Amino acid sequence: MTARSPIQRIVSYGKERGWVNLRLYSDPSGDYTRDYVSAEDADMPGYNVFTRKDGTIRHFWSGEGGKETADPGQDPHDAPDMSGLWVILDTTPDGRGTDWYPKLDYGDQKTSYV
Repeated sequence: MTARSPIQRIVSYGKERGWVNLRLYSDPSGDYTRDYVSAEDADMPGYNVFTRKDGTIRHFWSGEGGKETADPGQDPHDAPDMSGLWVILDTTPDGRGTDWYPKLDYGDQKTSYV
């Protein structure tokens, strides 16, 4: 997850929610936002997936919304709704996997943050 807030604030937000394996990044300069979300430097929802293979990082998938991305004659909308866990996993290179299933409590796992 990337946000323009200071990293300490983002990490605190993640800890409160028990986010153990989600990497959290701060974009105080706005460079990432301009490059991958909005060239106008606007705060708008966007969703990007990157892969790393043999030391090379590539942009794998993205979804965004707003008037800039609306097709002609269509109403603008926000980024894709990623509230459904399976929808999120389906956008990743490895998909849903076979050795994991969601549970309501992850309190038994060690917390590690960047």
